[in-house]
Amino acid sequence: MAALSVAVGHCITHLTGLSFYSNTIADFGSMAAWQIVVRITSSVFNADAAVILFFVLSGHVLGRSLEGKRPSIDYFVRRVFRLMPAGIVAAVPFVWYFRPDVVTALETAILVSHSANGVIWSLQVEWVGSALIFVLAYIGGRPLALAAALFFAWYGVHTANWMLILLPAFCLGFLVPTLPMIFARSRVLAALALAVYLFTDLIYGRGQLLRPLDMLAAFVLVAHINARPGWLLQTVPVRFMGDVSYPFYLIHTFVMMLTTVSFGAAGVAVVASIGLTAAISVPLALVFAYGIHRCVEMPAVEFGNRLLRAMRKQPKQPTAVPGVR
Repeated sequence: MAALSVAVGHCITHLTGLSFYSNTIADFGSMAAWQIVVRITSSVFNADAAVILFFVLSGHVLGRSLEGKRPSIDYFVRRVFRLMPAGIVAAVPFVWYFRPDVVTALETAILVSHSANGVIWSLQVEWVGSALIFVLAYIGGRPLALAAALFFAWYGVHTANWMLILLPAFCLGFLVPTLPMIFARSRVLAALALAVYLFTDLIYGRGQLLRPLDMLAAFVLVAHINARPGWLLQTVPVRFMGDVSYPFYLIHTFVMMLTTVSFGAAGVAVVASIGLTAAISVPLALVFAYGIHRCVEMPAVEFGNRLLRAMRKQPKQPTAVPGVR
């Protein structure tokens, strides 16, 4: 669902501009009805909050994958084969469309530059966050994760460093199992967290300084879903979205650019443009994402696993023959 929020949120941004997000509830009195509708919709489908939810969820999943194990190079090999092949394939249409120089094209393919595909900035954070989870698991201290989250939140806000501001999300994901079950299972607390997650920027406006609040809300939501999985997570649509979410995230902006429908820059025309663009681009991006998932992502992950199994095999020692050296 977070992937869909990102896609719809980007449709709104694409057709209205980032400056539209500076409007808050306090500005509603001077805004037209269509502007209020679009602004509330942009808060419900909050792309920034959805990315933070991804980071918290990533920290939780990666942390769980290392529980009871001694972290090794296997972890990074799996991350490379999980992220890189799909990233390289998804970069092809952006390189074709924007025609960047060779260096930028290569940097886009290996998830270093986001000048062609804007969403790659979050993959750069993902790489750093993945390394942070490895360090936390290697040292084996959840108290250290809490200290790291507080430090990165304080220093990131103090220095206005967007990378550091976002790293606490991974630390909080790592800390999800430590939340007492009485809080993790609380529907009231989860409802409050959802309200904060959806509407913080609508009340205070868009800004990096509010990201720690979004992270705390995402932390509670992930903990609640972990404590109360429910039947919804087992349904075919939700499982499908979970499978294709990564390639969908990589490719959706390209599909959106090709399928943008604009009826005008004001009034109901903007609402119709956003709705139709989302209705066309999201299903089409899901088709492309499914193709990348089945033809690239899954084979790459399996190849990485086979490579690790081959690396772990010890060569057989020759049988000693008496009297022969």
